[in-house]
Amino acid sequence: MTAAGAVGPSRLPAPARAVRPALRLLAGAVLLVSLAATLREPLARPGVALAFGALIAVGTALRTTGGPRPTGTWWAGSLPDGRHPDGARPDGGRPDGWSSDAPCPTAPAIGGRPLTGLLRRLTGRRRPAPPGGRARSAAGTGPAAAAPWQPPEDHITTPIATAGMLGYALLGGVGGEASQHGVFQTVAVCSVAVLLGALPRALRGDPPALDDVLRQTLWVTVVAAAARPLLLTHFALTPSGVTPRSMALPVVAAGAIALLGGLVDAFLAAVQTALRHGWPLWPLLRDRIGAMTGIGAAVGASGMVTALATGVMGLWAVPLLTLPLVVTQLSFRRVAAVRATVAQTVLSLSRATDLAGCTRPGHAVRVADLADVLGRDLGLGGRELTRLRHAALLHDLGQLSLPEPVPGGATVDLPERVRRAIAAAGADVIRRTELGAEVAEIVARQADPWLPVIGGTCPPLAARILRVANAYEDLRGAPPARTGPGGAADGRAPGGAPAEGGAPGGAPDGALRTGAPAGEALRHLHQGAGTAYDPRVVRSLCRLLER
Repeated sequence: MTAAGAVGPSRLPAPARAVRPALRLLAGAVLLVSLAATLREPLARPGVALAFGALIAVGTALRTTGGPRPTGTWWAGSLPDGRHPDGARPDGGRPDGWSSDAPCPTAPAIGGRPLTGLLRRLTGRRRPAPPGGRARSAAGTGPAAAAPWQPPEDHITTPIATAGMLGYALLGGVGGEASQHGVFQTVAVCSVAVLLGALPRALRGDPPALDDVLRQTLWVTVVAAAARPLLLTHFALTPSGVTPRSMALPVVAAGAIALLGGLVDAFLAAVQTALRHGWPLWPLLRDRIGAMTGIGAAVGASGMVTALATGVMGLWAVPLLTLPLVVTQLSFRRVAAVRATVAQTVLSLSRATDLAGCTRPGHAVRVADLADVLGRDLGLGGRELTRLRHAALLHDLGQLSLPEPVPGGATVDLPERVRRAIAAAGADVIRRTELGAEVAEIVARQADPWLPVIGGTCPPLAARILRVANAYEDLRGAPPARTGPGGAADGRAPGGAPAEGGAPGGAPDGALRTGAPAGEALRHLHQGAGTAYDPRVVRSLCRLLER
């Protein structure tokens, strides 16, 4: 059974699968036609084109990237069928298997010397990778942090280039004279500048995504097609001299067109991501539009002001109004570095239970990766996914408070009171950090059944997702080898208490031991669906494993 908006790329309907190639073909055709039309005639106002082209190229070269991607066996950047972007399967081909370890990536170093640090902040250059090009864990297993990872809250990685493209498209005049460039020249100059700006980083092995470049071509085309005829006509009909009345129409038109361009870019980006990964469209579109109210509005306003000021001041306005964007770019890099450090810290803390022998190596990362994919399939947005991943990485932190480790670290068959005590202990630790009360709430409520007791409340969706992901990973894990007091391999809880069964909060009767095949693990989850587990989350897991 497949839900709309939750299918993988290989299982999308034929019309939907054709949308992404059609967008690429359309953008490529627009770019080629624009280049051909621009080359046929002399370049209008070449100095203006060169100034804005240089601004766009420099802004593209200073593209902000995040820190290393937290990696596991089914990490946030993998495709819904379990493949990594480079085509490799995390477990050698099985969609339900997991490797035994995962690397702990490091945050990007800013540099100890001031000049070196500034250059690294601006260019995004990182220290050379280890020989072979792929980082390995201590055990030599697990995928590498091969691609930079950026939290999903922010989507504008080139504020200077974006403001430059918008400013050139909205430019009506330069120093009191008409700018004269049309739609085709606007698209050609912006696209060529983006490609030239991306060339240095591409030579270092960090090229921009093809879909991003083509999407920029499409939204610049829409903005230029809406702005150029209107602004050029208004500039030609306006008598010399700038008055408040003469500037009213350009300001209103520029604002409306900039808003239109932002909506077009958000929609195209959401559609591309949804078609590439098979994720629901609405959460992606919601995140993109939400970003417009923050940094998107600031970048759009900068582009508008640059265009309007250039009409009065001439090209001197371009460097003067670009300086604030340079500061913005530096702050972008600082925020990306801070977020990368937070991600690394949470990931490192999640390995504490592995080192203490409370869980199997890489258990928290595998649960977080699976929870991330389930969350996307069920429509969680960017901030919700970040909180879910942090909670999943730290969901077993409370096991450090147990006097004896749980056999194999599997909590799926423990009594309800023990599971709640573990979750409460972990949530108490998280509340003392800066991760927020939402993450602590997810960790605390993961032990609650989907069907609450009389007078109780249903756990949040993120907690229900975490419960299913943890149960599946526990059941699919290796059988516990530890025996003896507090670690019986027959499913007894620490202290010798038998595991509860049949109750809404405990494992159903006939609960499986860890190491069960995927089919039996899913059967266990189906038996508890509607009581211990959210049926919608269980169905989502089945859809993902079917692919």
